[in-house]
This record gives sequence, structure tokens and C-alpha cells, in this order.
Amino acid sequence: MSNLVEKILPALTDADAPTIRKFELPEGAAILPPLWKTMAVEFLVNDQNCATILHDKPIPEKIYWAEYDVDFKNLTLVTVKGKVMGLGAKIQPPIHKKLRNCKDLQIIMVQEKQVKDFYKVSLVVRDTRHLDILKQERDEEDAIENQSSDMSEALETGWQRDE
Repeated sequence: MSNLVEKILPALTDADAPTIRKFELPEGAAILPPLWKTMAVEFLVNDQNCATILHDKPIPEKIYWAEYDVDFKNLTLVTVKGKVMGLGAKIQPPIHKKLRNCKDLQIIMVQEKQVKDFYKVSLVVRDTRHLDILKQERDEEDAIENQSSDMSEALETGWQRDE
């Protein structure tokens, strides 16, 4: 292997190295630019767990639903054509806690202090931390079930407890 490397490396020049360019989304990509890169956006969650996006320009495609990933603290919008776009920033702790309990997201376009568009979409909250808790609960239930079946088996075979 080192013999091969010795033959190839000296033959490579700077012209052979690819140029690193700024990443650009190809036209027709299933990922749209984050909202905060294309328009003014405010994201709010009130004490009643009502999440709202206020924006000042039309969103390229109608939003079908939104997903909040608790682990990564990011909000993703999914369009009716299946494309995705992020909000463009991590959700900060004061909002994070409230957002975990939201079921819907209001999307409101405001221009010249007037509501120009308003609709509500479902908000799916993904929280894989609950999977660990569920596994632990299942393990505890299995242990109780095994203990119960051991006790039933013991009673069937005539085993009695010493008291």
C-alpha cells in the first residue's frame, strides 16, 4: 500500500485538488433555504403553548405540517410538495420548554402592520428521550410480569413461602 501512495502522491498537483465552493442548493432540491435567510421572521410561543411564526414575505410553498426535534432543538417546516425548510436557528431554552407541549403552529404573514395570510398546521414533536423512559418502564413491567408468573408457577407446584 505504501508503494502505491509513493507513486500517486508525487504525481498529484494543486490543479488536481477540487476547489471548495460555498454550498448552494441545486434547483429543484427538496430542501428550501431557512426562513431567516429569506425574510424577517419572529417565532413566538405563549403560556398557553400556542406557537406562532410571524413573517413578512410569502413562503415559497404552503406549509403542510411542522416538526420540532427536541433533541436537536430545531423546527422544520414541511411543504405540501414534500420539501423541507428550517427556521434557521436553534430554539432557545425559554421557548424550548413550552414548544415541547404544542400541538399546532400558526403561520402569519404580516405586511405594513396588516395580516396578509394566516393558517394553522399540525406540529409534530419528536422527543427520543422518551424512548429511554418507555424502555425502562417496559423493563420494569416485564420484571413484575416475570415475578408474577414465577409466583403462579410456585403456587401451582405446591411451593409455599416461609413466613
